[in-house]
Amino acid sequence: MPKNNALTILVTFILLASVAAWIRPDPAGAAIALKGEVKVEDVYNPNPAEGDLPLPMPCDLFMVFKAVSLPVTGSVRDYESFFGLDTQTENAFLENRHQVHLGSDLSVANLPQGLAEIASRALSQASTDQIYLIGKYEVTKGQWDAVMGDGKCAMDSKSARPIAEISYFQAESFAERYMAWLIANRPEVLPRYQGRGDSVGLVRLPTEEEWEYAARGGHEVSTDKIATQDFFDVPRDVDHRQYGLFSAAGYNNETEPGNIGRWKPNPLGLYDTAGNVSEMIASPFKMIKHKRVHGSAGGFVSK
Repeated sequence: MPKNNALTILVTFILLASVAAWIRPDPAGAAIALKGEVKVEDVYNPNPAEGDLPLPMPCDLFMVFKAVSLPVTGSVRDYESFFGLDTQTENAFLENRHQVHLGSDLSVANLPQGLAEIASRALSQASTDQIYLIGKYEVTKGQWDAVMGDGKCAMDSKSARPIAEISYFQAESFAERYMAWLIANRPEVLPRYQGRGDSVGLVRLPTEEEWEYAARGGHEVSTDKIATQDFFDVPRDVDHRQYGLFSAAGYNNETEPGNIGRWKPNPLGLYDTAGNVSEMIASPFKMIKHKRVHGSAGGFVSK
């Protein structure tokens, strides 16, 4: 993977709850004019697919999500797995293998009707299963400018590239401003707990565990492989190079980020989890040595 310092964000919904409303992307009605060869759809969903869950954004754009199902078990109702490296090295920059747990307050039944129907078909699971929604692509410069640009909707040929070189606090500000825009302009598309109208979905960065589970293929990959493989299986006739950027000789080295969605998606339908730019998450950096967790105040993780 590229070793530059570029950062982008995946926005995750850990949603608290159901409203009847649905929106369909309408690129022809977009209030922006792109220069060059980039189309409006390239900014938010260049590769439409079954199971896409689009939510509106300023400038008539959308952010597309994928539902991730958690195979929870036990009395606590959470999902247990193992991430990190299976080694006992003392190298402080490597994570040793460690146990993780994931859970969510969201189910398909909490989604607005249109979203719930799409998610149900995509997951083929009961509406009571725990899920969360994660961004299908890295957030693009066009999406960033639409939220952070105070209503300015002009875009250019770089608008379909992931936003990079931002700080953790800028990423948090983007999520907060997008959340505020949804509440003010399209509150009907946000999930809610039934009978609790003040509880709405939350736009935020994913935790490291949420990102890892989704990046490894989520519910589309067996639990054994999720826990033992940090890169999902690819078909025998497909080269790993078709899934992203790698720094090894002969691979897809590039000097700057490219447009989102150029490579093949992972089993969950997420793009650019293996390359393009690093993706910022909400978890603080931890050195895990021999199952001991060491914190690093002020440090945050990018994947």
